[in-house]
Amino acid sequence: MQKYNIFWRRFWANVIDAFVIYPFTFLDRYVNPSNTHKVTLIAWLIFSNAILFIYSIYFHGRFGQTLGKMATKIKVLDVSEERIPNYLQAFQREIIYIFLTVISLINTFYLIYLQSYSPEAEFDSKIGQIVLLSTLGCLIIEFITMFFNLKSRALHDFIAGTVVIQNEQKLLKNS
Repeated sequence: MQKYNIFWRRFWANVIDAFVIYPFTFLDRYVNPSNTHKVTLIAWLIFSNAILFIYSIYFHGRFGQTLGKMATKIKVLDVSEERIPNYLQAFQREIIYIFLTVISLINTFYLIYLQSYSPEAEFDSKIGQIVLLSTLGCLIIEFITMFFNLKSRALHDFIAGTVVIQNEQKLLKNS
């Protein structure tokens, strides 16, 4: 059961992954909505929101680990614990947050269309507040599920049929 006792490793893996993604988030500050063409702004928003999911899905589907998980020596496996997740499972791990991001982007595109977009306006709208509260609620559910089952599986692990364990030395192939 020790191989499932990895809360802090998961925490630090997420911190490391945030630093990997940060340069793209940092660039958001330089995209000025008032003097950026609408199409360019929309393309940038789609890209900057999608990069986290692309990163996570690619690394989990290819290696069973993001760079943060590699550094903290933990690995995502199929619930059978015999192989790394396939790309569908990697996608399923992100599905709730992809859905919330799509809703947020639709709201943002609507604000751009109305010419009332600003990063702050996203969260001032009712939809933006609902997405923010939904995201917070999902994170709370993630922690509750992780703390109250024997294998420390979070909600996204249940959805995708995955489990996170301390990385073992043997190499597991993606099948």
